[in-house]
Amino acid sequence: MALHLRLHEFGFSALAQLGDQEPTSALWADLMDQIVDQMLAHRKIFLLHERNQAAFEALHREEHDESHEDLQANFRRVLSDDRVPVRVRVRMAASFGAVMGGIFMAGDAFGEVPSSELSEILLGAVGDLLR
Repeated sequence: MALHLRLHEFGFSALAQLGDQEPTSALWADLMDQIVDQMLAHRKIFLLHERNQAAFEALHREEHDESHEDLQANFRRVLSDDRVPVRVRVRMAASFGAVMGGIFMAGDAFGEVPSSELSEILLGAVGDLLR
């Protein structure tokens, strides 16, 4: 569970980097780059999480539900920033979905793909979405 919590800490840290800045497409792309790097550095944790989803969900509820809610609230805060056009915010959300889907939700579907190659593909998808 401690390793899983480190991933949450990275999420908080990454969103905190934005601070009160306007979350532009360029800043978001940099953030997604960092998230992809961190997630791929811990691919085994994500695979373990996916394979044992029910157990981790129970731990979420018992040990750090509030922390998880805070992370989601920060994410929603960034995506709700009305200084950024809706079109851009939707694309930012979609790019996050692409990263999470490509690494976490896909389980071991891409397990044989080297991290460097998967990173390049995911960041290409992020770039496509943020254009």
